[in-house]
Amino acid sequence: MHKDILRALLNVTIYLIMMNICFTSGSYVCPTMCRCQFNVIVSCDAGLQTIPKDISELTKSLHLAGNVTLQNSFKRVRPADLPNMSELRHISFSFSEIEALDDYTFSNFKELRQLRLNHNNIQQIGPKTFAGLSKLEVLDLSGNLGIKISDGTFRDLPLLQELYIGEINLQELDVNVFHGLTRLKVLDIHGNSIKHLGELHMNLFPNLNVLDISSNSLIALDEQVWEFISKLQTLYIGGNSWECNCNMKILKSHPSLRNITDAIICDGPSPLQYIPLSRVAGSDLKCQPPKIIDCDKIQTHIKLGDTLTMSCNITGDPFPFIEWKTPRKSLLYPYNTTLGSLSVYENGSLHVMSTSLLDSGMWTLKISNSEGMVKRNFSVDVQATETTTNPPSTTDTTTRLHVTLTPSPTKLQATTVQKDKKPQTAGKHSTPRKPTSAVPISSTSQTFSAKTKSLKQISIKMTPVISQPSQQPIPDFGQTDQGSTEAAWGSTGIIVASVAGGCSLIPITSLLILLFKYISAKKKVGTAVTEDTGSTSHWRLESV
Repeated sequence: MHKDILRALLNVTIYLIMMNICFTSGSYVCPTMCRCQFNVIVSCDAGLQTIPKDISELTKSLHLAGNVTLQNSFKRVRPADLPNMSELRHISFSFSEIEALDDYTFSNFKELRQLRLNHNNIQQIGPKTFAGLSKLEVLDLSGNLGIKISDGTFRDLPLLQELYIGEINLQELDVNVFHGLTRLKVLDIHGNSIKHLGELHMNLFPNLNVLDISSNSLIALDEQVWEFISKLQTLYIGGNSWECNCNMKILKSHPSLRNITDAIICDGPSPLQYIPLSRVAGSDLKCQPPKIIDCDKIQTHIKLGDTLTMSCNITGDPFPFIEWKTPRKSLLYPYNTTLGSLSVYENGSLHVMSTSLLDSGMWTLKISNSEGMVKRNFSVDVQATETTTNPPSTTDTTTRLHVTLTPSPTKLQATTVQKDKKPQTAGKHSTPRKPTSAVPISSTSQTFSAKTKSLKQISIKMTPVISQPSQQPIPDFGQTDQGSTEAAWGSTGIIVASVAGGCSLIPITSLLILLFKYISAKKKVGTAVTEDTGSTSHWRLESV
């Protein structure tokens, strides 16, 4: 009997010695700053700058964690940074200053059960971060302050039982983020800024046994939530701003909840502040229905793109649940304002950074608590700003025309200089012009004295509105016979009338025609010259 026992012990000793020789032979050397146990447990010291490359593929537990006083400095973890450890069950990267995890970083660890990434600086995780970890049971992300968790991040973790997301500045439990965690047994969300937990949230975790909601911003919980909590095995609830009102009566009367009343310290109302709930009489736990004390605008008109603010003050005990409904039937909450420039504040006020035409219509504010519900409608009219576009002007509308007539015996010639354009002179290279359409001019009773022997100077100044000067034909003053000359001067009068653009100048134009005929009768011939001086054009006939 004793010989058999001794033989068995000897065999076990020999086996262990052989295993130790096998795993400590020259074929494998434990990485620097690490300790290895039979090559299946690798634990490295804090202060690493990079992940060791020569880790055994047989490793089942890998400890690459720093500590509070001396952290690692990995910054970013990629799939290529980790060897193919197909048998790995546990890995820890705590206190390693990790900022980014590449997609599919852990996809080769099909047998992984525990992943600890707590107290790093991870900025964002999504569904691909934990792809391939179908057997993962424990995930610790606590201490990654400000981490953004995308929708569906945990959807490929069907066996997850423990989730630690404390101290990450979480504002709410988004249903889309935590959907699918039906096997979760432990949920730790302590040290965040969560203000609301409802029945909808609790229904996400039907198998929950342990809940840590301590050190959040909770004021009260619905009766349905308290009923759910009463079925838990362990609850951490201290460090919140509990309002000791009528909703707390269930804790004093429910057999499964009496033991937590010592952990609830009243933050309000003022007479009960800092008193444990266990010491507050049931008659002192009172509630008040919700009430909208003041809202500065019931109906408002606003221009497109302007900022819209509806300031409100509300009251109630417990403090009312706030909900805004937009004209498009979207719902807004103080803890869930995800519609772009829209914001809802805790006092019930609404702020729209830049209004659009879709913001026109009826907005509804609804507040409610266990004592009742109140609504108020607000009419908003967003008015589009009208813009007027004037067609570009092709000419100066304030051109001043100055005409000076002087007798001259020489031949008449015409040259036109238009503002902002080069002079165009009739010649063999000029483009032929079409005959000018006749414009009727009314006669005038004004005449000139035939005894006038000489015409010294006649000046006419006018400020016409020129519509299409580029289309006005240039009169041809090149003919010397009297009939042709009169026709030319008649055309000039027509042109002047057209340029003037108003019937009030017709008598002046007729007067000008008579003067031209008088000059022709005397067979006095002159030279017509056009000068351009800025905004003023001068027409004159000078003697040579």
